[in-house]
Amino acid sequence: MLTGNDKVQDVLVRPEMKEVAMEPFGSTMIEPAEDHGSDWGTPERKPVNVILVIGTILACWALAMFGPLSIFFPLLAIGVILHLLSKRQLLAAFSIVAFSPFMLAVFIATVSYATGTATLQGMGYPGNGYFNVDPTSRCLRSNGGCCVSGNEWVFILPNNMTVTALSVTLGPMAGSYRGSYPTEAEAKQAIQTGNEVAEKDLRAGFFAIDGYNVKLDEGVGSRLLERLHYDFIYKEPKPPITAAIYDQDCFILRIPVAQNWDTKNPSAAIALISSEKGRPFAFYAEGDYHQPFPPVTWNRSPDE
Repeated sequence: MLTGNDKVQDVLVRPEMKEVAMEPFGSTMIEPAEDHGSDWGTPERKPVNVILVIGTILACWALAMFGPLSIFFPLLAIGVILHLLSKRQLLAAFSIVAFSPFMLAVFIATVSYATGTATLQGMGYPGNGYFNVDPTSRCLRSNGGCCVSGNEWVFILPNNMTVTALSVTLGPMAGSYRGSYPTEAEAKQAIQTGNEVAEKDLRAGFFAIDGYNVKLDEGVGSRLLERLHYDFIYKEPKPPITAAIYDQDCFILRIPVAQNWDTKNPSAAIALISSEKGRPFAFYAEGDYHQPFPPVTWNRSPDE
Protein backbone atom coordinates (compact mmCIF):
# COMPACT_ATOMS: atom_id res chain seq x y z
CA MET A 1 0.00 0.00 0.00
CA LEU A 2 1.47 3.33 -1.15
CA THR A 3 2.06 6.06 1.36
CA GLY A 4 1.79 9.75 0.67
CA ASN A 5 5.54 10.08 0.25
CA ASP A 6 5.59 7.21 -2.35
CA LYS A 7 2.97 8.96 -4.46
CA VAL A 8 4.93 12.18 -4.47
CA GLN A 9 8.13 10.36 -5.42
CA ASP A 10 6.33 8.53 -8.28
CA VAL A 11 5.01 11.81 -9.69
CA LEU A 12 8.49 13.30 -9.59
CA VAL A 13 10.11 10.32 -11.34
CA ARG A 14 7.63 9.73 -14.19
CA PRO A 15 8.36 12.95 -16.13
CA GLU A 16 12.05 12.07 -16.13
CA MET A 17 11.33 8.56 -17.43
CA LYS A 18 9.21 9.93 -20.28
CA GLU A 19 11.89 12.41 -21.21
CA VAL A 20 14.51 9.64 -21.32
CA ALA A 21 12.25 7.40 -23.40
CA MET A 22 11.69 10.08 -26.02
CA GLU A 23 15.30 11.21 -26.21
CA PRO A 24 16.56 8.44 -28.59
CA PHE A 25 13.76 9.14 -31.06
CA GLY A 26 14.53 12.84 -31.08
CA SER A 27 18.23 12.33 -31.61
CA THR A 28 17.65 9.82 -34.42
CA MET A 29 15.43 12.17 -36.38
CA ILE A 30 17.50 15.32 -35.89
CA GLU A 31 21.14 14.24 -35.85
CA PRO A 32 22.80 13.34 -39.21
CA ALA A 33 23.89 9.77 -39.87
CA GLU A 34 27.54 9.11 -39.11
CA ASP A 35 27.95 5.84 -41.03
CA HIS A 36 29.41 7.59 -44.08
CA GLY A 37 26.98 5.67 -46.29
CA SER A 38 25.67 6.35 -49.78
CA ASP A 39 25.77 9.92 -51.07
CA TRP A 40 23.79 9.46 -54.32
CA GLY A 41 21.49 12.33 -53.57
CA THR A 42 23.84 14.68 -51.75
CA PRO A 43 24.96 17.99 -53.23
CA GLU A 44 28.59 17.09 -52.46
CA ARG A 45 28.87 15.00 -55.66
CA LYS A 46 31.51 16.24 -58.06
CA PRO A 47 30.25 18.06 -61.17
CA VAL A 48 30.13 16.14 -64.45
CA ASN A 49 33.26 16.36 -66.54
CA VAL A 50 31.61 17.60 -69.73
CA ILE A 51 34.86 17.54 -71.67
CA LEU A 52 35.35 13.85 -70.78
CA VAL A 53 31.83 12.94 -71.91
CA ILE A 54 31.91 14.87 -75.20
CA GLY A 55 35.46 13.77 -75.92
CA THR A 56 34.53 10.11 -75.37
CA ILE A 57 31.53 10.35 -77.69
CA LEU A 58 33.60 11.98 -80.45
CA ALA A 59 36.42 9.46 -80.00
CA CYS A 60 33.95 6.56 -80.24
CA TRP A 61 32.57 7.88 -83.51
CA ALA A 62 36.06 8.47 -84.89
CA LEU A 63 37.14 4.91 -84.05
CA ALA A 64 33.90 3.49 -85.46
CA MET A 65 34.64 5.09 -88.83
CA PHE A 66 38.21 3.77 -89.18
CA GLY A 67 37.86 0.19 -90.35
CA PRO A 68 39.54 -2.37 -88.06
CA LEU A 69 40.11 0.30 -85.39
CA SER A 70 36.36 0.20 -84.76
CA ILE A 71 36.93 -2.77 -82.46
CA PHE A 72 38.44 -0.40 -79.88
CA PHE A 73 35.49 1.97 -79.60
CA PRO A 74 33.40 -0.33 -77.34
CA LEU A 75 36.43 -0.79 -75.07
CA LEU A 76 36.85 2.96 -74.75
CA ALA A 77 33.15 3.51 -74.10
CA ILE A 78 32.92 0.76 -71.49
CA GLY A 79 36.00 2.04 -69.66
CA VAL A 80 34.69 5.60 -69.39
CA ILE A 81 31.18 4.43 -68.48
CA LEU A 82 32.53 2.32 -65.61
CA HIS A 83 34.57 5.29 -64.42
CA LEU A 84 31.50 7.54 -64.45
CA LEU A 85 29.41 4.92 -62.65
CA SER A 86 32.04 4.69 -59.94
CA LYS A 87 31.59 8.45 -59.48
CA ARG A 88 27.81 7.96 -59.44
CA GLN A 89 27.38 10.13 -62.54
CA LEU A 90 24.54 8.19 -64.11
CA LEU A 91 23.41 10.86 -66.54
CA ALA A 92 26.89 11.25 -67.98
CA ALA A 93 27.25 7.48 -68.42
CA PHE A 94 23.84 7.29 -70.09
CA SER A 95 24.80 10.11 -72.47
CA ILE A 96 27.74 8.11 -73.81
CA VAL A 97 25.45 5.15 -74.46
CA ALA A 98 22.67 7.23 -76.00
CA PHE A 99 24.96 9.02 -78.48
CA SER A 100 27.04 6.00 -79.48
CA PRO A 101 27.07 4.53 -83.04
CA PHE A 102 25.29 1.46 -81.68
CA MET A 103 22.30 3.50 -80.54
CA LEU A 104 22.04 5.26 -83.90
CA ALA A 105 21.77 1.87 -85.60
CA VAL A 106 19.17 0.76 -83.04
CA PHE A 107 17.13 3.93 -83.62
CA ILE A 108 17.20 3.53 -87.43
CA ALA A 109 16.25 -0.15 -87.15
CA THR A 110 13.32 0.68 -84.86
CA VAL A 111 11.99 3.34 -87.22
CA SER A 112 12.42 1.00 -90.20
CA TYR A 113 10.52 -1.75 -88.38
CA ALA A 114 7.70 0.67 -87.54
CA THR A 115 7.44 1.80 -91.18
CA GLY A 116 7.68 -1.73 -92.62
CA THR A 117 11.03 -1.23 -94.38
CA ALA A 118 13.46 -3.01 -92.03
CA THR A 119 15.95 -5.53 -93.45
CA LEU A 120 18.59 -7.85 -92.09
CA GLN A 121 21.87 -6.46 -93.33
CA GLY A 122 24.98 -8.29 -94.48
CA MET A 123 28.14 -8.06 -96.54
CA GLY A 124 29.91 -10.26 -99.06
CA TYR A 125 28.90 -12.19 -102.14
CA PRO A 126 25.40 -13.62 -101.64
CA GLY A 127 24.74 -17.29 -102.18
CA ASN A 128 21.60 -19.13 -103.20
CA GLY A 129 18.74 -18.22 -100.92
CA TYR A 130 20.48 -15.26 -99.31
CA PHE A 131 17.65 -12.90 -100.27
CA ASN A 132 14.92 -15.23 -99.07
CA VAL A 133 12.59 -13.89 -96.41
CA ASP A 134 14.16 -14.71 -93.06
CA PRO A 135 12.18 -17.56 -91.42
CA THR A 136 12.53 -16.07 -87.90
CA SER A 137 12.02 -12.33 -88.31
CA ARG A 138 10.15 -12.59 -91.65
CA CYS A 139 12.23 -9.65 -92.91
CA LEU A 140 14.03 -9.41 -96.21
CA ARG A 141 17.81 -9.21 -96.43
CA SER A 142 19.98 -6.48 -97.88
CA ASN A 143 23.62 -6.66 -98.91
CA GLY A 144 26.25 -3.94 -98.85
CA GLY A 145 28.51 -5.57 -101.43
CA CYS A 146 31.74 -7.52 -101.45
CA CYS A 147 34.14 -4.69 -100.56
CA VAL A 148 34.45 -4.39 -96.80
CA SER A 149 36.34 -1.87 -94.68
CA GLY A 150 36.16 -3.67 -91.34
CA ASN A 151 33.70 -1.44 -89.49
CA GLU A 152 30.46 -2.71 -91.03
CA TRP A 153 29.69 -4.68 -87.88
CA VAL A 154 29.24 -1.44 -85.93
CA PHE A 155 25.92 -0.84 -87.70
CA ILE A 156 25.01 -4.31 -88.98
CA LEU A 157 25.13 -6.09 -85.62
CA PRO A 158 22.82 -3.75 -83.64
CA ASN A 159 20.49 -3.41 -86.66
CA ASN A 160 20.01 -7.15 -87.05
CA MET A 161 19.64 -7.72 -83.31
CA THR A 162 17.06 -4.95 -83.00
CA VAL A 163 15.02 -6.04 -86.03
CA THR A 164 15.00 -9.68 -84.89
CA ALA A 165 14.07 -8.78 -81.31
CA LEU A 166 11.21 -6.52 -82.39
CA SER A 167 9.90 -9.09 -84.86
CA VAL A 168 9.99 -11.91 -82.33
CA THR A 169 8.42 -9.93 -79.47
CA LEU A 170 5.94 -7.74 -81.37
CA GLY A 171 5.38 -9.91 -84.43
CA PRO A 172 6.47 -9.52 -88.07
CA MET A 173 6.44 -5.95 -89.33
CA ALA A 174 3.73 -4.69 -91.68
CA GLY A 175 3.90 -6.18 -95.17
CA SER A 176 5.83 -9.27 -94.10
CA TYR A 177 4.97 -12.80 -95.14
CA ARG A 178 3.23 -14.49 -92.21
CA GLY A 179 2.21 -17.86 -93.63
CA SER A 180 3.75 -21.33 -93.63
CA TYR A 181 7.44 -21.57 -94.41
CA PRO A 182 8.62 -25.05 -95.49
CA THR A 183 12.30 -25.87 -95.21
CA GLU A 184 14.29 -26.84 -98.28
CA ALA A 185 13.92 -30.54 -97.45
CA GLU A 186 10.16 -30.19 -96.91
CA ALA A 187 9.71 -28.26 -100.13
CA LYS A 188 11.64 -30.80 -102.22
CA GLN A 189 9.69 -33.65 -100.69
CA ALA A 190 6.33 -31.96 -101.29
CA ILE A 191 7.08 -31.14 -104.93
CA GLN A 192 7.77 -34.79 -105.73
CA THR A 193 4.02 -35.43 -105.75
CA GLY A 194 3.14 -32.10 -107.38
CA ASN A 195 0.89 -31.53 -110.39
CA GLU A 196 2.16 -30.46 -113.78
CA VAL A 197 1.48 -26.86 -114.76
CA ALA A 198 1.22 -25.82 -118.39
CA GLU A 199 3.72 -23.20 -119.52
CA LYS A 200 0.99 -20.98 -120.95
CA ASP A 201 -0.97 -21.10 -117.68
CA LEU A 202 2.07 -20.12 -115.64
CA ARG A 203 2.80 -17.31 -118.07
CA ALA A 204 -0.77 -16.08 -117.65
CA GLY A 205 -0.44 -16.36 -113.87
CA PHE A 206 -3.52 -18.50 -113.30
CA PHE A 207 -3.69 -22.28 -112.85
CA ALA A 208 -5.18 -24.98 -110.62
CA ILE A 209 -3.50 -27.39 -108.19
CA ASP A 210 -5.61 -30.26 -106.83
CA GLY A 211 -8.76 -28.22 -107.41
CA TYR A 212 -7.28 -25.15 -105.75
CA ASN A 213 -7.13 -22.07 -107.98
CA VAL A 214 -3.83 -20.19 -107.85
CA LYS A 215 -3.51 -16.60 -109.01
CA LEU A 216 -0.09 -14.99 -109.25
CA ASP A 217 0.60 -11.31 -108.99
CA GLU A 218 0.70 -9.57 -112.34
CA GLY A 219 3.77 -10.49 -114.37
CA VAL A 220 5.21 -12.97 -111.85
CA GLY A 221 4.70 -16.08 -113.97
CA SER A 222 6.16 -14.64 -117.17
CA ARG A 223 9.14 -13.14 -115.33
CA LEU A 224 9.92 -16.44 -113.65
CA LEU A 225 10.00 -18.21 -117.02
CA GLU A 226 12.04 -15.42 -118.60
CA ARG A 227 14.64 -14.96 -115.86
CA LEU A 228 15.07 -18.69 -115.28
CA HIS A 229 15.61 -19.09 -119.05
CA TYR A 230 12.98 -21.78 -119.38
CA ASP A 231 12.43 -20.65 -122.98
CA PHE A 232 16.05 -21.56 -123.79
CA ILE A 233 15.59 -25.23 -123.01
CA TYR A 234 16.06 -26.87 -126.41
CA LYS A 235 15.31 -30.35 -125.22
CA GLU A 236 11.99 -31.66 -126.50
CA PRO A 237 9.76 -32.28 -124.82
CA LYS A 238 10.74 -29.69 -122.21
CA PRO A 239 10.94 -30.93 -118.63
CA PRO A 240 7.64 -30.31 -116.86
CA ILE A 241 6.83 -27.44 -114.54
CA THR A 242 5.25 -28.77 -111.35
CA ALA A 243 3.45 -27.24 -108.39
CA ALA A 244 2.15 -28.41 -105.02
CA ILE A 245 0.02 -26.88 -102.27
CA TYR A 246 1.57 -26.51 -98.81
CA ASP A 247 -0.77 -25.76 -95.88
CA GLN A 248 -3.23 -23.78 -98.03
CA ASP A 249 -1.41 -20.45 -97.54
CA CYS A 250 1.68 -21.38 -99.54
CA PHE A 251 2.37 -23.31 -102.70
CA ILE A 252 5.59 -24.64 -104.17
CA LEU A 253 6.57 -24.18 -107.80
CA ARG A 254 9.41 -26.07 -109.49
CA ILE A 255 10.71 -24.61 -112.75
CA PRO A 256 13.51 -26.40 -114.67
CA VAL A 257 16.42 -24.13 -115.59
CA ALA A 258 18.21 -24.07 -118.94
CA GLN A 259 21.75 -25.44 -118.84
CA ASN A 260 24.56 -24.74 -121.28
CA TRP A 261 26.70 -27.66 -120.17
CA ASP A 262 26.30 -31.37 -119.75
CA THR A 263 25.47 -32.39 -116.23
CA LYS A 264 24.16 -35.37 -114.36
CA ASN A 265 22.19 -33.10 -112.02
CA PRO A 266 19.23 -31.43 -113.76
CA SER A 267 18.89 -27.87 -112.52
CA ALA A 268 15.70 -26.30 -111.27
CA ALA A 269 14.54 -23.40 -109.16
CA ILE A 270 12.03 -24.17 -106.41
CA ALA A 271 9.96 -21.12 -105.54
CA LEU A 272 7.87 -20.74 -102.39
CA ILE A 273 4.93 -18.48 -103.22
CA SER A 274 2.37 -16.85 -100.96
CA SER A 275 -1.16 -17.89 -101.91
CA GLU A 276 -2.48 -14.56 -100.64
CA LYS A 277 -0.03 -12.18 -102.32
CA GLY A 278 0.86 -14.34 -105.31
CA ARG A 279 4.56 -13.50 -105.07
CA PRO A 280 7.59 -15.66 -104.12
CA PHE A 281 9.15 -15.18 -100.70
CA ALA A 282 11.92 -17.79 -101.00
CA PHE A 283 13.87 -19.81 -103.56
CA TYR A 284 15.70 -23.10 -103.20
CA ALA A 285 18.16 -24.54 -105.72
CA GLU A 286 18.15 -27.99 -107.20
CA GLY A 287 21.07 -29.53 -109.05
CA ASP A 288 23.66 -27.12 -110.44
CA TYR A 289 21.38 -24.12 -110.47
CA HIS A 290 23.01 -21.03 -109.00
CA GLN A 291 21.46 -17.59 -108.95
CA PRO A 292 22.32 -15.36 -105.98
CA PHE A 293 19.71 -12.74 -106.82
CA PRO A 294 16.06 -13.86 -106.89
CA PRO A 295 14.43 -13.80 -110.33
CA VAL A 296 11.32 -12.24 -108.76
CA THR A 297 11.30 -10.43 -105.42
CA TRP A 298 8.77 -10.47 -102.60
CA ASN A 299 8.07 -6.77 -103.04
CA ARG A 300 7.38 -5.46 -106.51
CA SER A 301 10.56 -4.04 -107.99
CA PRO A 302 10.62 -0.71 -109.92
CA ASP A 303 11.20 -2.47 -113.26
CA GLU A 304 8.02 -4.54 -113.04
